[in-house]
Amino acid sequence: MKKKVLLIDVYYSSTRTPESISVISKLTHKLWLRKLAKKKNIENLNKKNLLRMFSFGGHIPVTMGLLNISSYLKNSLDKKNCYLIDYFHMGYYLEKYKNKAWDILRKKLKDTVLVGLSCSTPNFYNAIEISSFIKKVDSSILVVIGGHHVSFTDIETLKHPSIDLVVRGEGELSFLQIMDSLHTKNFTKVFGLTYRKNGKIKRNPDQKLLCGADFPSPDFSLIQKEFSDKFVISLSASRGCPFNCSFCLETNFWSHHVRYKPITRFVSEIELMIKRFKNGLIHISDSNFPVSKEYVSSLLSLLNKKNLKFCYSVNIRADLVNNLSVNDLRKMVNSGFKEFLVGVESASDKILKRMNKKETFNDIIKALRKLKRANVPIVKTYWMLGFPGETKKTLEESYNGLKFLIKEKLSDYAIIKLYLPYPGTSPFDNPRKFDFKILTKDWSQYERFSFPPPYSLKDVSNYELLSYLIMMNALQLHAFAKDLKITHKELNNLLVQEIKNG
Repeated sequence: MKKKVLLIDVYYSSTRTPESISVISKLTHKLWLRKLAKKKNIENLNKKNLLRMFSFGGHIPVTMGLLNISSYLKNSLDKKNCYLIDYFHMGYYLEKYKNKAWDILRKKLKDTVLVGLSCSTPNFYNAIEISSFIKKVDSSILVVIGGHHVSFTDIETLKHPSIDLVVRGEGELSFLQIMDSLHTKNFTKVFGLTYRKNGKIKRNPDQKLLCGADFPSPDFSLIQKEFSDKFVISLSASRGCPFNCSFCLETNFWSHHVRYKPITRFVSEIELMIKRFKNGLIHISDSNFPVSKEYVSSLLSLLNKKNLKFCYSVNIRADLVNNLSVNDLRKMVNSGFKEFLVGVESASDKILKRMNKKETFNDIIKALRKLKRANVPIVKTYWMLGFPGETKKTLEESYNGLKFLIKEKLSDYAIIKLYLPYPGTSPFDNPRKFDFKILTKDWSQYERFSFPPPYSLKDVSNYELLSYLIMMNALQLHAFAKDLKITHKELNNLLVQEIKNG
């Protein structure tokens, strides 16, 4: 029997969200879906697919990096000595089978020689729980972990005895080199790897980056059809970000240089995804999708040629919108790009400057007006409260900024969260420079809906942060209620019912 490599998607635990935020957010979400049902400029929209299409609530995210690694290994390993590559989504099995999921995992580990885990900061301890379980089942199984969090905390991660190897940065090449070294257990020539040798931690030089032509396509065969509707599956056309926002770690992880996947291959992935999953929405997960106007233009031409006018969702910066004409944006909409997610972060130019966003709130307003003129069906805005340097005045600016965008109908849905200083970002590495204090490295507290935050600000208390978080979410809730002609009494009854529902 072939030996097995098991790739495990780590689950997320429930967050420490304040009840007030939780209740308002859940009701806002329900009203948003009711508003969405009334929209007329979204093709093939029906109530059954609303949740799947434009809201990820109730769905389980898939770590696309694991699917990419599977594809890369299958295409690169010697076919005669090929390992069986399997996939296990712990979050899905815990949701469906509760604690029996651990028994299912135990059976999955039979004949497994290596387990690959990928985690982010808030679910790091869940990854450790899984790795500890694996070692109890079979201590000979090699446990490899990768992802954003451990790439910047590799030394600390190896203090956990259940972790054998840490892959830093892009994982495909390093993982392949690990597989080639499995028999000898000599990992000295595996770049981008941190590991133990003779009781000491060794840190090999960084791995070289793949060129766009070598990017693997996700191995969708790992996702079983019977539960594919529960998963949120995204695609990426590129890696890298030319910007350097201080709250973000994308540049440090992927590099400044933007590398593009060949357009024909990217479109083939879209075709395969549509046929296999029949999802109502394809989220293109690139941090800033249309960095290259030429790439987007060629992509639109091929999508139209193949009649792939599906529903696409993209992340985009305001300055990239402003670099496009209204006609360019309309072409995107006509080709199926129905949802644009714009990072506003703050309505305070002072905070935007500290974030190194290289744009002002007026730039953002200009971009949102342009999206409106282009008849983009859904524009979502991201907001981040509590960045170092935040004051009551800057929080008030953000509150009034959101109020203005809602009044002008420039933001269909605002996602409002707390800032978090993730490892790999400038504020985490140098809190003194940003004039704030990190209180804990308990990674379970690094979840954007959790409260209180794991840091303290100089000029704003936790109470003030929470107050503005509630006020801005409530602002949107009342706006939705007004649009749906829900009276204050009816809204109060809905809130009471939401509280009773827990």
